[in-house]
Amino acid sequence: MIQTRKLRLVLQGSTLAVVLAMLQGCPGPSGVSAPSSLYNIQEKIGFPTATGAMNAPDGLATDSGWTGAYSVRLEDGGPTAAATIKGVSDADNIYLYAEVEDNSFTGTDALVLGFNATNTADGYRKLVIYPCKLVGGAVCSPNVTVTPNVDSQNGSTTTGSLVWDAVTSGAPPAGITVASRASAGGVVGKWSVEIRMDKSDLSIPATNFFGLFVDAIATTPGGFGMAGTANNFSWPTGTRMSDNAGNVLTANMQVPRWGNATLDSTKFDAGLQITGFSTNGVDPSKISLTLANRFFATVANYPFGNGSEPQATNVSATFQLNNIGLNPSWTWLNVPTTNNPTTAVPIDPRNYKVLSPSPWTLLTSGTYQTSGKTERQFFTDNPHQCVMVNVTSSNNPSVSRQINMSFVTVNSPFDSVQQIATGAWRKEYKSANAVYLTELFFNVDKEVTWKSELQGAKQLDDHLWTIDKFGGETDRLRLSVLPSERLQLPLDDYELDVGRIAKGEAVDIKIQPGSVLTLMADGEAKANGEFLTPWGVAPKRDGKPDEPSEGAKDLLRPGVAISDGTLVGSFDDFRTSFAIGSGTTLYVPANAQSMKVKLAGKLEGAEGRWVMQAVHSAPTGLMFEGLDIRKIRELQQPLLLPLGINLPFHVVRGMLDTGETIEIGGERFNVTIPMGSFGHYVYRVNRGELFPSGPVRPTRPGLGTIDIREIRPEIIRDATVINRRGDGT
Repeated sequence: MIQTRKLRLVLQGSTLAVVLAMLQGCPGPSGVSAPSSLYNIQEKIGFPTATGAMNAPDGLATDSGWTGAYSVRLEDGGPTAAATIKGVSDADNIYLYAEVEDNSFTGTDALVLGFNATNTADGYRKLVIYPCKLVGGAVCSPNVTVTPNVDSQNGSTTTGSLVWDAVTSGAPPAGITVASRASAGGVVGKWSVEIRMDKSDLSIPATNFFGLFVDAIATTPGGFGMAGTANNFSWPTGTRMSDNAGNVLTANMQVPRWGNATLDSTKFDAGLQITGFSTNGVDPSKISLTLANRFFATVANYPFGNGSEPQATNVSATFQLNNIGLNPSWTWLNVPTTNNPTTAVPIDPRNYKVLSPSPWTLLTSGTYQTSGKTERQFFTDNPHQCVMVNVTSSNNPSVSRQINMSFVTVNSPFDSVQQIATGAWRKEYKSANAVYLTELFFNVDKEVTWKSELQGAKQLDDHLWTIDKFGGETDRLRLSVLPSERLQLPLDDYELDVGRIAKGEAVDIKIQPGSVLTLMADGEAKANGEFLTPWGVAPKRDGKPDEPSEGAKDLLRPGVAISDGTLVGSFDDFRTSFAIGSGTTLYVPANAQSMKVKLAGKLEGAEGRWVMQAVHSAPTGLMFEGLDIRKIRELQQPLLLPLGINLPFHVVRGMLDTGETIEIGGERFNVTIPMGSFGHYVYRVNRGELFPSGPVRPTRPGLGTIDIREIRPEIIRDATVINRRGDGT
């Protein structure tokens, strides 16, 4: 399932909030109190106070003060976002940062910023910033901070609609400083803009809300007999710049769809965020057809303020299923197990709780819903599913998170089938013309090539496809991808004797301090006749809620107790420990000297073997979602990261041609909006046997078959938004 909404970025199986909190900054929730009715009251963000120094803009947003910034994904679906905005403030200024994927840097790329600091009819301001069109007419150079050209306007609604006055082009208005930067390309290029706005000069209120609108537009020149496209990544979602009769300078900008922004921390509500969402399988992107499935949602209460905010009360999670695909309209069914919704609990400010329904084993008797089939048969026949968790609270807006999960194991060359509900998209966007699909490859060298085919789509260029003839309510795509034989993945394999590690015998793991490490374990084991996974003994479906675990606390997951039988690791000889389970990715602290693994607690009658693979990588900004790596290195403890973020992965971005157009810099473009992303990551490059004879020891793999794990992506959606337009229509 592919869909996007505006919520704060959260990480699979972990929380970026943890990282930010340890760096003395906390991310904010999606809802704040008493917004202005001039704008969409459902769409709200805040500018938290910077936790460090803020220097003059350089287009990078790496100053220490950005650490605690509010961050919003403008597109979601894969391990990385196609576009992101961030906001922060200090005593004198507010700062806004936008970053967008784009490989064709042109003078028509634009960041549109609209704001009304006074919420008055004559208080509207607009900036159109051209990151690759510089003051004086030059173009941007790779990896160089530049001063972009800015078109600025004042606007008024005294006549009933928003009308813009004459354009001032060149430097930004007084009180505003702008810098931009473009990358050198590589696997995927990007441009970014950093803006500093003086509170006093611009009358930005300290205790009130003000109107805000952002649209990052990445333009692509026309070709292949087609018009150019303007990919709109906007906040609030659905507020894109389009005016078929005009241009980016005259477009109305739909004020009722703008959002509310504030600097006042006393107006921040408790901030529920779903900071972890996973299952107990070896791969969180699939559900077992034969073993008990567990769903886990780690829910954090992380507001902007100083920690005195209210407790989140009666917090409960409901887990639901649906078929995956590109579809804006969904009918969800609850996961058929007990304690779903989960028992309501309170969550204190800056604290976490893990919500989980009872285990679900697919039944081989009875009928699933109205399918006429058993659960086992239905999900065997319908392997592609999307799982959503919806979290409610008595004093917070509902928040939702979706992760596409597959019921299949994918090998190389790997295949998957996507369902695109073209009929539903047409209903929402009456003049929609086409769907564009762009393939991207991350964490690989440039010389490593990939061959791919999307059956059901027309190829326009290397890794660029389109569906321009909608076949009906649903179109199906079969994706086949073959990575180059030159792709290599250096890793260590460890054979684990489950009987021995269950008795407390630890296994030494080689580490590289300051690196990013992915650990994934798989194999067959039992304890007293019950199937044993790296997450512990598979629970039975008995209709009873689980009792809270009394095990050791998880160093990587604050407040979470480690269940007996879980595969755990430690950097300090188990004075502290963290769950590895079937898969975990983490930052290895620079001061770490050794690492060991064993089973938590003690299990009698355990037997079997697992293989655990370890992949070390040098840290990159991609892996930390733009956080300053220098600050990360200062931390003397491990950090939990999205599973597989340091592995090579393949992502497909979906964009919908809405049928609307916009003129920028004298050129007219077709307006496209993000539909989301999906993809796969390379799990391993097999070399030789995985179960060599001999004692517990590390083994070295060799070249051979590439094993691909499907990473049916995480999607974040704000359940409080009733419609896409957000203006009540």
